[in-house]
Amino acid sequence: MPRKASGKFDKNKYGQEYHAKYYTARNLKFKKDEDADVLAKLDSVPSKTDYVRQLIRADIKKSGEH
Repeated sequence: MPRKASGKFDKNKYGQEYHAKYYTARNLKFKKDEDADVLAKLDSVPSKTDYVRQLIRADIKKSGEH
């Protein structure tokens, strides 16, 4: 595999730096038996991130925080 010349744009490095700067991740654990209904709902939505984001924002609005 040829080596990249120094000073060339490295798309992978740029992507890693961009994600490190602008994104964060949260890991949630669910029990398969006790949380089966929650897992089924999460599996049914097109975007888990958008779904959770909407629920949290609705809760914030409801509770008057922020």
